[in-house]
Amino acid sequence: MASPINQILDSIPSLSLISLITAIVFLIAGWISSIIAGFGSEKGKRLRLLLIIPPTNPLALIVLLLRDRKAAFGSLLCYAIALTALPLGGAIAASQERGKLAAYTKKLTESGESTDINDLKPSAVPDEENIWMHPVLKPLADAATSDEAGRAAFARLGSDDTIPFMLLNRPERPKRLRIRYLDSGEDSSFRSTQSERNPLQRAHRAALSIIGANDGAIDDSNKPSDWNSVGETLANYYLPAAEATKQLEEAIQRPKDQYPYEWDKTFQMLLPHLSHLKSLSQAATLRSQAAAMTGNTTETFRMIRLGQKLVKIGDSDLLISRLVQFAQAQISVNAIKVAQQFHLGTDAQWNEVAEEMDSFDFISLMPDSLRAERAFGQASIEPMMAADFDRITRKIGEFGNGQEFGSNPISPFEKGIRSVANFFLSSNGQAIVTMNWRRGLEAYNELIQNTVDTAQKTKTIAWNECLVPPLSQDIRSYGIFAAMLIPALDSAFYKAVESQHILALAKTAIALERFHLANANYPESLAELDDAFGIDPMTGLPWKYERLAANGFLLYSVGKNGIDEGGNYRPSSNSNTPGQDDRAWFVDPNVPAIPEFSAQGTPSNSLQMDPEMMKRYGLQPTGQ
Repeated sequence: MASPINQILDSIPSLSLISLITAIVFLIAGWISSIIAGFGSEKGKRLRLLLIIPPTNPLALIVLLLRDRKAAFGSLLCYAIALTALPLGGAIAASQERGKLAAYTKKLTESGESTDINDLKPSAVPDEENIWMHPVLKPLADAATSDEAGRAAFARLGSDDTIPFMLLNRPERPKRLRIRYLDSGEDSSFRSTQSERNPLQRAHRAALSIIGANDGAIDDSNKPSDWNSVGETLANYYLPAAEATKQLEEAIQRPKDQYPYEWDKTFQMLLPHLSHLKSLSQAATLRSQAAAMTGNTTETFRMIRLGQKLVKIGDSDLLISRLVQFAQAQISVNAIKVAQQFHLGTDAQWNEVAEEMDSFDFISLMPDSLRAERAFGQASIEPMMAADFDRITRKIGEFGNGQEFGSNPISPFEKGIRSVANFFLSSNGQAIVTMNWRRGLEAYNELIQNTVDTAQKTKTIAWNECLVPPLSQDIRSYGIFAAMLIPALDSAFYKAVESQHILALAKTAIALERFHLANANYPESLAELDDAFGIDPMTGLPWKYERLAANGFLLYSVGKNGIDEGGNYRPSSNSNTPGQDDRAWFVDPNVPAIPEFSAQGTPSNSLQMDPEMMKRYGLQPTGQ
């Protein structure tokens, strides 16, 4: 691994280094020769000390020039070469690097790999055809702009309860309410086995939040006594949203899905719709679960389909958008788990859900997401290739902070320093930016090609063998921008694989439910199903399956690590505690009982954190 100094030197174009070294050499030469001239000239006796001190040397040399032009000429020539070498060498280096970048991007374009952000922009569509221009979702579209109207629309999202889609959000836990489930031992139906958290517990917690929304008081007189009462609590909570739900269903039937992205803002683009889409998916899942608990089959599957449709809207090739989409897909399967636990639905309804799942192919989307990230990088960095040195340093700082710096007032002295730095360093800064971005493009191109190849492999071999190869060199050798932007992309492919794997698990569970509908019990083995449902794509081996009774089963994958952990999933909390990565689907032979819990208000003397700080660290739900 190269030393930090070597890495810095390697990120500077050779000609810029040469011009910098030349400037330093001639500055030193000018300083030394001016001292010699001062000691050699009878007219420079009183200037000798001033010539020795670097800060006063230029002024003393000017005085010496006026007194003895011949003595000062050599020193002035050295200074002139030094001051010319830096900007001139930088200008030549910048021109050379722009030529290299143009040649490289031309090569990419000829191979079908565009780096132009304009290629991401869709053609305009009529408002009446656009999902986001429907009245129920337009408040989210209005909040996408950074002008005054957009900022006002964004502020409304967190405060205006008259916005229709706000009624569709999930209930938030009251700040004063604490809910703690009591340990009922190994037989507890809500212990963390077979899957992550049991989706019934999520519904139960939401119902308790609704009951305790006023003062946090929950006792025997108002707590849910069975799953039907949990479902009724949730269903009643969403009754005011009946009209908004119809509007949302109407909106997502529109043929076009074009969110008004501010493409010119690149990485500072506002995306307020993403968090709300996730919240809407959570609400659709809760509503489906509530309907299942009350035996309302029609509403159960209506909400399951709404949740599936929500996964598809607002998605784009932006990586952050894809990650939200993956999360929505994983949220939506919890509704299916509860519907299956209560054995609702017809074969036709389950088939419709399964067919919708077949339309998702997250793995194939990843190369284009990386291409979009590359185009955003190009659009963000390109202006820096012609900017002054001060602007370059500020823009690089924005990459680390994720926001634009304000234009704070500066003193005349600082303004003067910046002007001098801009004159001498701007061209070299442009050369450095251009060279580092070309190298960054090389890293992106290699990563994209590796991802394309790996995505193709998932069609023929087990997914746990399909790892995107690392770059052929250390990331820092691809320049400063690659080191800033690419590391965050490394885990994206596996997130797509993981989400697709959960859908594959869900489709197999649906096949089991359709078997149950036809035979009044689950099969003894997966061999009784269609062959398409017998193999776990993560391992290339049969799923782990156990029929627990006529009405229950455990289906799971041993996960990426290939270790059979009994269907348990538990992420690693630290490097010393290995996690468990089995992915499971569990249908209890008997509907589990309502769990025991305790609920209490937060003591008045407890430590209260600042709400903004809680949001920053994920300790407070959005909207509270």
